[in-house]
Amino acid sequence: MNTEITYRRGFAGFLCAVDESLRRSPGGGTLPPIRSLEGSEGLFDEAQLVDTDRARAREFWNRLRRVSAPAAQTCFAAFCSDRRDKDGALFRGIARILGEGPRALEDLGDKDIAEVLAASRRTLGEAHKFCGLLRFRELADSSWYAAIKPDCDILPFIGEHFSNRFRIMRFIIHDPGRSAAILHQPGKPWRLVQGFSIREEGGGGISLPLSGREWEIREGWLRYFKSTALEPRRNLRLQASHMPKKYWDELPETQNAGTKLPL
Repeated sequence: MNTEITYRRGFAGFLCAVDESLRRSPGGGTLPPIRSLEGSEGLFDEAQLVDTDRARAREFWNRLRRVSAPAAQTCFAAFCSDRRDKDGALFRGIARILGEGPRALEDLGDKDIAEVLAASRRTLGEAHKFCGLLRFRELADSSWYAAIKPDCDILPFIGEHFSNRFRIMRFIIHDPGRSAAILHQPGKPWRLVQGFSIREEGGGGISLPLSGREWEIREGWLRYFKSTALEPRRNLRLQASHMPKKYWDELPETQNAGTKLPL
């Protein structure tokens, strides 16, 4: 009977499923496939759900890191991407890394390895993009807030950048679509919090009170943005290629000053 291993959403659950599949094929035989419960329906006769055990996941992660820390980070970045075919490729890629070492990632002729590398580049590329696109807004309590809507799960890859750059700021970087946020307090390490949400008011989306200085800065930035633009050279298509429209909701330069902005 053909059996597949299923897991609940999350990297820890994925690692537990990979570990379970590898344990079931200790001699290097055919590995039972794995699938997220949130994914498409499986094609196998039987599915076994592996519980998410964080201690087990940590032990497997440390095992992978002992083989190669950079390879482990590549695998994590690949898992965080939005590419649909990444899970199976990543699972088989990890099996190769554990068996052959980090040089397995140099086998670009292997479609699984190619997919892992493409998925990793996708995540890291978007994380790099948001290091320039993310906009903080100062709230009335002197803290700072930024909302982002990335395609990939990039919060783990931008926390260090922003905590190093804004050490004295108390800030939140919020990914509402994934109910996750980076929380930073001056003098403390940044934290990644799952299950984070902000209560909506009146059903009109999240709305947070901005400081008076924030409104002044926004209006000044909009005036600068408009005054430096040369109308004869206006090229919205080129602008969108560098600053995609799907991110414009969170950019003050694409908003109207003097109005209450939904976050």
